[in-house]
Amino acid sequence: MKWWQPIYRWYYRWRYRTVACEFDTDLPATLQPGRCYVAMDQDFPWAVSLQCPCGCGEPITLNLVGSHPVWKLTKTTENLITLYPSVWRTRGCESHFWVKQGRIVWARPHWTKQLRRQLYRWLRLSLRR
Repeated sequence: MKWWQPIYRWYYRWRYRTVACEFDTDLPATLQPGRCYVAMDQDFPWAVSLQCPCGCGEPITLNLVGSHPVWKLTKTTENLITLYPSVWRTRGCESHFWVKQGRIVWARPHWTKQLRRQLYRWLRLSLRR
């Protein structure tokens, strides 16, 4: 991991802490950051897709019907969504978050020790110069 990646991810998390939802009959080919796409069939949602809010850019597609794992989607009158249970990526960036009322709520980061270690290492190296 490069030294600047944790800083970039922190900024990206701060910048895109909410998601705006779009409802359509199918999922788009390209995803925009800060947007959540809900695929619907006759007013029945069957899938949700969004770009990972940590900043890695990986697409996340969540199944709302059918086989395991299945997420539950609730929508308010203002088109804000809540997803249950949380989204936890097991590969790549390993982000763990909830979508509640259109906001990204991060679980306690498991990489804070790693980030702290890298920042201290970077500070030590920069102070030696």
